[in-house]
Amino acid sequence: MRGSTLDKIEGIGDKRRAELLRHFGSIENIRQASEQELTRVLPRNAAQAVYDFFHKED
Repeated sequence: MRGSTLDKIEGIGDKRRAELLRHFGSIENIRQASEQELTRVLPRNAAQAVYDFFHKED
């Protein structure tokens, strides 16, 4: 299996990755989702980790 960008996020395993992709359809849609939208699929702490991963300052 090919690696996913989501594999780099702490707290996101196979099950949560599958749930995110099923709900949002693509990594780009996940990247564009608000933290509130992510909490519809994930617990708050996991949603925050995903949001922070894609929106961290470089």
